[in-house]
Amino acid sequence: ERSLNVFFLVDASSTMLFGTRDKIKAQYVAELVASMSFAVIRSSDCVGLGMFNKNLVRNFLPASGEKQYYNILSNLVDLNLYGNGFDLAKPLKYYTGVLPRGSLFFIVSDFIGLKGDEWIKNLRVACKKLDVIGIMIRDVRDRQLPDEYSEIVLESPEDDRKKIVNPAAIKHAYESYVKREEERIAEIFSECGGGEFLLLVTDTDFVHPLIKMFKRRTSKYR
Repeated sequence: ERSLNVFFLVDASSTMLFGTRDKIKAQYVAELVASMSFAVIRSSDCVGLGMFNKNLVRNFLPASGEKQYYNILSNLVDLNLYGNGFDLAKPLKYYTGVLPRGSLFFIVSDFIGLKGDEWIKNLRVACKKLDVIGIMIRDVRDRQLPDEYSEIVLESPEDDRKKIVNPAAIKHAYESYVKREEERIAEIFSECGGGEFLLLVTDTDFVHPLIKMFKRRTSKYR
């Protein structure tokens, strides 16, 4: 019986330009956020978008109407806006201050490059004011390495550093590390106030996992 404010905080760092399937992570996120924003607009609610890397790249506070949807869509698909490093702490602090209490706040990111504890402190504060949902977007190769013994060149997206590795030789250690990292980030969201957390991989459809999550939320708050 009230107007709902929905906000998407979208990771626009360089790691979002990575992909080994049909879509890079940025494209997958654009489809997800555009689809959900369209549903929000059709429901006559308000939707907003923030895109960030080391800095805030784009900022559209919640509003309704076709113009808002066009602004969100046109910026999400502009790959020129993506790049640079990753700092989640700053936008968390900013949007906790400017968004209305009770807003539905989605953090959409691969969560690669998290540093320090400042973002955790800011997330804890955000969860007290906003209804926070974390959506982790990962490519298959973010989580698993190939079995073949071969040498490949890895290059840093932020500078000119390169390293030759044999994926099969580090496969077990890498995948164990990633699994612990994903579990720990999910735990942090839970510990910071019960914020929802959903993991999506770019080779799978996002519709059914989202529907399942919202059904679970409906049962939880009923």
